[in-house]
Amino acid sequence: MEILSAKNKNLKHSEDTIDLHSNNKNISDKKSCIISLRINTLLYNTLHNYLLAMHNVSDYKFSSISDVLRYILAQIEEHGFSTDQIIQDKELEYTEVIIRVTSKQKLFWKSLPDRNKRKIMEKAIVAFTKNKL
Repeated sequence: MEILSAKNKNLKHSEDTIDLHSNNKNISDKKSCIISLRINTLLYNTLHNYLLAMHNVSDYKFSSISDVLRYILAQIEEHGFSTDQIIQDKELEYTEVIIRVTSKQKLFWKSLPDRNKRKIMEKAIVAFTKNKL
């Protein structure tokens, strides 16, 4: 028991000596909020296959679909979005995805029109898979 408590004391001491400036940056970049997305299942599968293809050619820029969706959300926030992609609005199957985002991204997501969030995200995913985003 004494050995374990000694190890824990050393870890606690090393955590206290972390630079305060790096903590401020990490707090602003911390993904502490969540958003829920409904995406066309076919489009979700396309995005999944696109990510697998990237990994097959040793492109590990994105490790998961959540990383891709966070990147797409950041691109929409920075550059806006275009409506030149046509998405069929039939009653199809949807996959619900919950991703962790920063508080800034959460505020941006809330600022989008409620009834068009899904369409905006789907159009951005289509643009991403066509390498236009």
